[in-house]
Amino acid sequence: MAFRYATRIDCDTIHIFGDSKSALDTILDARPHGQQAASVRVCTHLAEWLDAAPARRVEIHWIPSHSGIRENELIDEDVQQAS
Repeated sequence: MAFRYATRIDCDTIHIFGDSKSALDTILDARPHGQQAASVRVCTHLAEWLDAAPARRVEIHWIPSHSGIRENELIDEDVQQAS
């Protein structure tokens, strides 16, 4: 899981990027929902990592998909060709 790796490397900021607002909202929401178990694991790992050093932070970035961002378009093309 990417969150485990991110909390083990030497850094002060973890950036979470995603093109799905609902997925970004859900991953840090420990309330009851279909992916609650995964959310609780992520929240637990991040809380332990954040508690270990006050300067640490987590930043969440929503990246709109299919909006003319060249890199996103190239990745989408690769995914379509692979499937």
